Amino acid sequence: MTALLERLISLLNLRTLALLLGLWLVVAPPSYPALQWLDGTLASLTVTLADDPVYFAWSQATSSAPTLWWTQVGELPKFLEAESASPSWVTSPQTPWWFDPAHSVLALLLTAFVCLLIPKLRLSVALLSSLLVFVVLMAAQLGAAIARNYWLPLGLSAQYLWLGLLLVGCWYCQGVWQRRYQSTSRELGALKMQQGDWIGASTALAACPISPEVLTDLYQQARQHEEQRRVADARRVYALLQQRRRRYRDVEQRLASLQKPPKAPEARDMAQTLVLDIPPTPTRLGRYEIERELGRGAMGIVYLAHDPHIARPLAIKTLNYAHFDSAEREAVKARFFREAEAAGRLRHPGIVAVYDVGEEPELAYIVMDYVQGEPLSQFAAPEKLLPIRKVYEVALQVAEALAYAHSQEVVHRDIKPGNILYRPEQNQVTVTDFGIARIASSARTQTGEIFGSPLYMSPEQLRGLRAGEQSDIFSLGVTFYQLLSGALPFRGENIAELSYQIVQGRHKNIRDLRPQLPRSATRIINKALQKEPESRYASATDMARALSKAIERDF
Repeated sequence: MTALLERLISLLNLRTLALLLGLWLVVAPPSYPALQWLDGTLASLTVTLADDPVYFAWSQATSSAPTLWWTQVGELPKFLEAESASPSWVTSPQTPWWFDPAHSVLALLLTAFVCLLIPKLRLSVALLSSLLVFVVLMAAQLGAAIARNYWLPLGLSAQYLWLGLLLVGCWYCQGVWQRRYQSTSRELGALKMQQGDWIGASTALAACPISPEVLTDLYQQARQHEEQRRVADARRVYALLQQRRRRYRDVEQRLASLQKPPKAPEARDMAQTLVLDIPPTPTRLGRYEIERELGRGAMGIVYLAHDPHIARPLAIKTLNYAHFDSAEREAVKARFFREAEAAGRLRHPGIVAVYDVGEEPELAYIVMDYVQGEPLSQFAAPEKLLPIRKVYEVALQVAEALAYAHSQEVVHRDIKPGNILYRPEQNQVTVTDFGIARIASSARTQTGEIFGSPLYMSPEQLRGLRAGEQSDIFSLGVTFYQLLSGALPFRGENIAELSYQIVQGRHKNIRDLRPQLPRSATRIINKALQKEPESRYASATDMARALSKAIERDF
């Protein structure tokens, strides 16, 4: 009903009024007493131009001043027919039989000229054209009266010409103002959307008249809400679209799908980083074109993207702000960019390079180098273990990368096989996700989920203490243990039992699981998995040194 009412209101404009007046003129009598002032003026002008003495007799008989000619003009034909005022050589003007249908055709042509042609012309051309038509009408009336003694009352048509021009001109100016207002409102809506003011964005668009552009903007806004899982905002904008244009695109189906309850989350393997519910794949983030999903991490989804400016593949990791408390959102954003800046300073062959950071509504992202390779988690099962020497070399490269990062005051906080990419052909590893675990874990969420990988966490992390360089050493020790044996040093049926084992329990001697391992494996792992940080290796450099010596001695 609202959409129909708005449609009717949009049709009732000044050009419609000009059209209705023109159609009335088609069927109206050509001489309308209340509007014959122009005909009266032309009649007196006709007598003057003809130098006819009847004009003087007529003015005397009517006792009318020239300014009151229009009050008596209806009596002019009767006066000319009066015997007392008509000399024998004067004949009264007559209206020809064909004038009424000709007047209707003329009115129809004038209506088309005013309502259809005038809006397409420039202002100067429209004024000159209307003036030319007016002159032609007046010349036709004067010429017919003088030359043919025809009475052609064209004053009503001439008046409609100027009145219609005024109405259509005002309608056109109003349309220009509305288009400018609509353009401004659309720009305001886009700005509000970028600023995260969802209600203000849709309100700005809702204030615009119905048009295909505004409907498209609203639809795209609703889709963006839906993609970023702002369900309430998506429903609100879709409902607004339904009010403005029922059955617009697939709005009805999308509204119905948003009413369905969300699916229950599937149970997650504790070996994986726990993540929050994340929106579906977008098509673009900033200037970067998203191609596909690569995986999910501590903050969100990792995407394979393409940079059209330099034509190279990139990896983009996202952080969805929508899941953080509003009181903590600004702190999380500040921490995100601070940690991303710190990670961007790292330049090491064993650390993935960070190129850029960006922000979308309720979404931030880090742009990294796309490194091909397989995560070491592919080689953590007993039947897929790497050769023992390869495992030592991998651990050595990771320890050297950590030593460099720690020298730059950057702590990883989530070392695990899944965050280490391995290229067997080059025997080279690349550590990813530096500083990212801290961004997620340092913020409290409404769900109270643990961020990071519980199976690889250090005791101090599980106690809620600050994670430092020794935390990375502990996590590397767990990774080293798993890559050598295909088993984890600490396990539990649930988070509570696992946490107890990491904080209080003793891990099984790795040579009991795999007797062919050198004694250095037991020594390095026992040192790295000490419960107290100060009892572990003093630095990643010390652990790298121990691994290097073991490789020289044992292999």
